[in-house]
Amino acid sequence: MDPTPRLHLMNWLASQGLAGTPENEVIRGFCERCRAGGLELSRSVAFIDTLHPIFEGRGFRWNDTATNESDIFEYGSTGEGPASRSGTASSIAFNQLASYTPTPAGRRIWKMVAQLDTSAPDRDSRRLGMLGRLSMAADELYRQAKVRRQLGAKQYRHDQEKLLKMARRLVETPRRDADD
Repeated sequence: MDPTPRLHLMNWLASQGLAGTPENEVIRGFCERCRAGGLELSRSVAFIDTLHPIFEGRGFRWNDTATNESDIFEYGSTGEGPASRSGTASSIAFNQLASYTPTPAGRRIWKMVAQLDTSAPDRDSRRLGMLGRLSMAADELYRQAKVRRQLGAKQYRHDQEKLLKMARRLVETPRRDADD
């Protein structure tokens, strides 16, 4: 499995968020890139709860064909009226502890964080985020190879080396001023 297309998509998505691209354009670009990558996607809806006094949140639609529906919509309270009968986001029991255990392959890449400027919040955040994604991709490759008992396989070693080279290139590239 070549992680490069997923890494490109994740980097594009993160860069759009950091650049302040409007949400509907991010959704459209993400869906179009997923389709171009072979995912059979025909429509998508994303919801974001807000702290707005009138609207509970905003929604964003994307379709692969033209429709007369707006690609952005706002929705009111789901705590009362007809919407309340279907439940609200806050009424759904969601208790999941986030935990992540890095693998030796992921740790090898993550150690390169020491070469970045992390002296203040948001300092070098672009490269830090990219290094995190490369580290998690290495973890995923490791876990898949371990399950298949292929940690010694040539393809696995090649894929891990490719991620390691990408990480080295990343930390050797000077930090851009826009990273502050």
